[in-house]
Amino acid sequence: MDIGLIPVGSIEAMRDAALNPNWGIRMKDAGVKAALKRKRKQAARKAVETRLLNKTKVEQKINDGNNDDLSNSMPDVEAVITS
Repeated sequence: MDIGLIPVGSIEAMRDAALNPNWGIRMKDAGVKAALKRKRKQAARKAVETRLLNKTKVEQKINDGNNDDLSNSMPDVEAVITS
């Protein structure tokens, strides 16, 4: 239903005009946000690796019954993170 508030010619012109959105306004901080996300993701992966390493060391000390340095026996952290 048309009550004549906007001229028909203007509506047809807007409808037929090519849309050229300016994405620069929305994307102005996308690079900064992406960099922060990568940094947080890397920190989270390092935290997971550390937790797994510490858990493995504690479990091995309990099972072995001694307090030797177990730094040479690292778990396969990459397999756990990627799965």
